[in-house]
Amino acid sequence: MVESWAAAPSSTSARQAAQQAWVETVLLWQEAELMQVGPAGSSGAVGRRTGGRDLRDEIYYWPFANPCRVDQELVRNQFEGEGFFDSALPNVYGLDALEYLLFSESTSSACPPQADILQNGGWAGLGEQLTQRRADFAAAVSVRLADDAERLRDAWTTGFRDGFVSAGQAGSPYRSAQAAIDEVFAAMYYIELRTIDLKLGAPPGLNQRCLRPTCPEQIESQYAGVARRAILRNMQGFAKMFFGGERSDPSAIGFDDYLTAAGAGPLAADMSARLEAAIVDNDMLRVTALTSGCADPRHSGCRHGGHVGGQGAQDRRARHHGPGRWPRGRGCR
Repeated sequence: MVESWAAAPSSTSARQAAQQAWVETVLLWQEAELMQVGPAGSSGAVGRRTGGRDLRDEIYYWPFANPCRVDQELVRNQFEGEGFFDSALPNVYGLDALEYLLFSESTSSACPPQADILQNGGWAGLGEQLTQRRADFAAAVSVRLADDAERLRDAWTTGFRDGFVSAGQAGSPYRSAQAAIDEVFAAMYYIELRTIDLKLGAPPGLNQRCLRPTCPEQIESQYAGVARRAILRNMQGFAKMFFGGERSDPSAIGFDDYLTAAGAGPLAADMSARLEAAIVDNDMLRVTALTSGCADPRHSGCRHGGHVGGQGAQDRRARHHGPGRWPRGRGCR
């Protein structure tokens, strides 16, 4: 799809097809965001996962997306060179970078005025080449993303899965079954640390990640505007982790079964009910303009008025700002 747009950058239909393909891909990935176990997980000292190869960050680098860095690479025009992606940082080639390339309508750079590409005339020099350059870079990024997705799949299917399901046995990288369970449980904390704190909490100023009344620049999916759907997919991914697949599948074994076997059946039932309610309850998931995102919000007339719906969010807002101090959000109207 993206290659078709690169071949015909002036084609609206080709670009829209590429955009739709991105939306479908990123929403699938939003479920997998909860599954940062093994090769998808971190290899670093912080949050290290057994078998971690940082492949999640290779595929999706939010919240560390950096459109300015993408613009700098557009000007440098070396992204088609051999070894470019091996030496570049993930903030110029993940799904987040591809979103910016596919959806940004602005001819202005995302960089601050002091950036080198604005000071030396590099950005201005792109002129009418900008759309073609974006399409070419998007095509190169899409190829890299496909390669990274295959690397992640192959890492699981060519050995890591066997070691994971045999945790605690000879040949497994996990010293015990409990160690494997602990890492799955740690991965599920994404829903608290990223979905609740970053996606729902920071933009409307509900926590200390935002030190102003609102921080609309912290909304996920600034250009494609799929933040609300991304949150829903996070919840659905959490459900698949908790139930071990689809809850309707009688063969699925998940955390609900683990809790039941550990003598905490009532807790498993309560968590199951609350999780399902959170997914289907319009109040819990009613995320209005603020977290729906604005396509290129710096240029699209985003105005005050968005808010995160649901009593839970309102309670958190009251605790953070105090009674009667409701922050004015920023959304698209």
